[in-house]
Amino acid sequence: MKLTESLFYYPEHGMLDANTYIIKDHINIIVDVGSSQFLQNLISDMKKDGIKPADINFIINTHLHLDHYMANEEFKKSSVARILAHPIQKKYYDLNVIKASQAFGIHPQEYKDDGIINNSEFGKG
Repeated sequence: MKLTESLFYYPEHGMLDANTYIIKDHINIIVDVGSSQFLQNLISDMKKDGIKPADINFIINTHLHLDHYMANEEFKKSSVARILAHPIQKKYYDLNVIKASQAFGIHPQEYKDDGIINNSEFGKG
């Protein structure tokens, strides 16, 4: 759903899914891709607004709870997007992704980031 010329919002589709945001500008960012189970719903919603996965440059997560990042790898395969992580996420990846999943009795859904978020990625040096 288009909120402004450059900001789009897509509500979660069910349990273990997340609200997703897309920022469109000189680069296009998707924030919190959500669950693999609902990824096709998200892509369908995006297409209604004229946005294709191939339009996205970067995948970023607000934090590393399962419902926010589970579809990172799958979305990446359907796009040209790179997954960027905040340095704190990188530092605590094992605790947030692997150990938290295990604590809930869920097999960890791991992903590999393509780099750390820094200003040079976004044209600010």
